[in-house]
Amino acid sequence: MTESPTDQPNPQSELFKVGKREHFACKVGVTLKATLMAQLTVRSVKEQIVRALKQRAAAHGCSAESEHRDILRKALIENEESFSTRASALRRRLRSTMDSSALIRADRNRDHAG
Repeated sequence: MTESPTDQPNPQSELFKVGKREHFACKVGVTLKATLMAQLTVRSVKEQIVRALKQRAAAHGCSAESEHRDILRKALIENEESFSTRASALRRRLRSTMDSSALIRADRNRDHAG
């Protein structure tokens, strides 16, 4: 959820509480819309990784936390192929070069010969 620069509600916003924290959310009609985000704690990260994250964040002009979110989103969501794309690739990879109609015809002929 993005708050206004002054952290004050605009006339279309309403204050609500989640636990001890207060949040502003825009009203759409009579429905209050808000997106609550989960928190993720990563432990035992090597100092070299933390340093690289901070350097990358500084190069992009953002916080390490924002950079971390961006890295996770790109790695887990944006690059994810759709099921249909993966299924098509699997079908192409498993496609036989043999004409199956010849096998079916031979099997039928064998069944009718006996």
